[in-house]
Amino acid sequence: IDEMRIDNASPWRRKLLQLLRTYYGRAAAFGDAVPIVESWIENASPLVADYNVENITAICGRLGLDSSHLVRSSTLPVNGAQTELLVNIVKAVGGDTYLSGDGSAGYQDDAVFMASGIEVVYQRFVHPEYPQRGLTEFIPGLSILDAIFNPGFAGAAQLLDVTRRAEPGQASPAPKPPLQPTREPTVRRRRVRSS
Repeated sequence: IDEMRIDNASPWRRKLLQLLRTYYGRAAAFGDAVPIVESWIENASPLVADYNVENITAICGRLGLDSSHLVRSSTLPVNGAQTELLVNIVKAVGGDTYLSGDGSAGYQDDAVFMASGIEVVYQRFVHPEYPQRGLTEFIPGLSILDAIFNPGFAGAAQLLDVTRRAEPGQASPAPKPPLQPTREPTVRRRRVRSS
């Protein structure tokens, strides 16, 4: 992926922005967030990996997360395949624990980690809920953009703080109310004609 180029002949950026406007245009924090999100989407990096790393770093910055410790595996002197590669990456960065997502059990061999002295911890993420425009029931697992457009940058950062305080596998504590965007509501004026 570190050598894969972005197809700039396709109008995917324009289509993505239009899709976001269509689905999130009336979300509480859309007006404040969209210029920033547009700059991420319009990022001119020619390589997929660079595009992703630059945007992840920018998102971390907006949410108050330290991204200085992030390492691209392609910069490490490691080799191997599947679980062996993961073990070698953990060792290369001086780690002794591998944080794994819940869906990895089908392709990851935990015994290889254990034989290498590396503990495997399953994340068991429980999604905190927040108001989503137009929905009566929360839909978990959407993009970070859903949280940025709905409760806004401050609300998304608050969600991350709540998630960090949760015990593994336990529901996240309720965020401190109100989990709303930080901008003032827009007042719309209507013209009234008199007869």
